[in-house]
Amino acid sequence: MPLHPRFVHFPVALLFLGSFMLLLSLVWSRWNLRNLGWVNLLLGWLSLFPAIVTGLIDQTRLEPTPEVTSAVNQHITGGIALLVIYGYLLYTRLRQVDPLVGQTRWLTVAGLVIGLGVLVLTGEIGGQLAYVLTR
Repeated sequence: MPLHPRFVHFPVALLFLGSFMLLLSLVWSRWNLRNLGWVNLLLGWLSLFPAIVTGLIDQTRLEPTPEVTSAVNQHITGGIALLVIYGYLLYTRLRQVDPLVGQTRWLTVAGLVIGLGVLVLTGEIGGQLAYVLTR
């Protein structure tokens, strides 16, 4: 049994939920969505590391066909992009009390939207690898 599919659910759920909470906090501030969103992003970003390590381990078990190799390379690129995008967002949070206010607001929003897009695309490619290309 591959390990990687067991480890990807936490980063996907936490990064998606954190991004959604932060974007929602721009228009609806009933609860303390911003702090919850940042905590979810931090936990999701930290949980990317075991997902990446198990993915690299499981990659050695795949058939090296051109289709699979191409999908694996795209999936790895997406995983590294998630690490960089959300790492940058967390870095801006360390440098500012609230990067969703002031000069960095639109850069932070763009990072969240791009991060969500990369998350969805990387997950789609991972799903193709797990359920279509390697079966």
